Amino acid sequence: LKASPFYPESGGQEGDYGTIKTDGVEFRVTDTQKSPDGIILHSGEWISGTLQKGDRVTASVCQGRRNKIRRNHTSTHLLNQALRDVVDSTIKQAGSLVSPGYLRFDFNYFEAVKPAQLREIERVVNAQILKNARVGIQEMALADVQKAADIQAVFDDKYGETVRVVSVGDFSKELCGGTHVCATGEIGQFRIISESSVAAGIRRIEAVTGMEALEWSAEEHELLSGLSQSLSVKPSDLPERIKALADQVKAAEKQLKEARMKAAVHGIEALLSKVEHITLTDKVDNMPLLAATAGEVPMDALRELMDRLRQKLESGVIILGSHADGKACFMCSVSDDLVKEGIHAGKLIGEVAKLADGGGGGKPDKAQAGGKDGSKVADAIKAVRQL
Repeated sequence: LKASPFYPESGGQEGDYGTIKTDGVEFRVTDTQKSPDGIILHSGEWISGTLQKGDRVTASVCQGRRNKIRRNHTSTHLLNQALRDVVDSTIKQAGSLVSPGYLRFDFNYFEAVKPAQLREIERVVNAQILKNARVGIQEMALADVQKAADIQAVFDDKYGETVRVVSVGDFSKELCGGTHVCATGEIGQFRIISESSVAAGIRRIEAVTGMEALEWSAEEHELLSGLSQSLSVKPSDLPERIKALADQVKAAEKQLKEARMKAAVHGIEALLSKVEHITLTDKVDNMPLLAATAGEVPMDALRELMDRLRQKLESGVIILGSHADGKACFMCSVSDDLVKEGIHAGKLIGEVAKLADGGGGGKPDKAQAGGKDGSKVADAIKAVRQL
């Protein structure tokens, strides 16, 4: 087209959707881009008819989608200024995405923005929205912009001699070629939904506006109400109640762990009764071997049990297996006299763990390993004698 109302993807703002129509002809635009030589390209699908060169058409932008983008784009300008006012005046924009559903703003900063700062940023942006400040647009010479201390720009980008400056009341001035609301009140509401790291020294804030912000707030309210009802406390008391529950769970887990460890240690004599004597070579004759399962015991408890057994069995090979959280745990100990005869705990435990879909290794005298399948521990222990 010689002229187009469609905004091509640029500066982080997504391209417009809409239709191009004439009598009996409709083309649905699902993306708008700009070619390197400046031509606006409308991509999409034919709905009916065929366009001919010279046809006079009506190009209509999807206004609902455009309005969502406008709200989010103006909000990135408010967020940019609020970040510098609340967190650090040296913050610079490092990228952005303006889509109908949400906005994304990347900036240079060395640590996570504190929750209290995020709340203050939200407050500052929403205060500007309530002011219903006018959004003004003017063209200026790039040289004048570079002299102005109050105009934000990413001067790594390439600009022409004349640039477009978007002002939001007396709060923000920024170089921008995108679409914006006429006044901040059109944004409705602004909510930050996440803050994260995307690269070394680069942070990212994602936010929503308008109805999306209202829905986000409604979902949060529903979640808090549901939790407060389930725990029989007021929403304001939830943090304290959840901490108390977490402490109780932690204490219960500690007690369970100690109980399992005591049970395992109390079974030492029963385990020692399973020691058998095997002959490997002429030199290694009548070698004590203890290969046994310890039941549902985590690795640290299995380690303690192994230490106790080593004290009881001065010469010999000990291989213990257990399962915890569906995974297999194995430990092996070889006394010094048998290490000298060439028996290697690390190599042996690696072979045992393979039988439980795992692996591991260690030193000649002691080693540990894990396996993906805790149900195979017993079979792996049965295979120790042959291994």
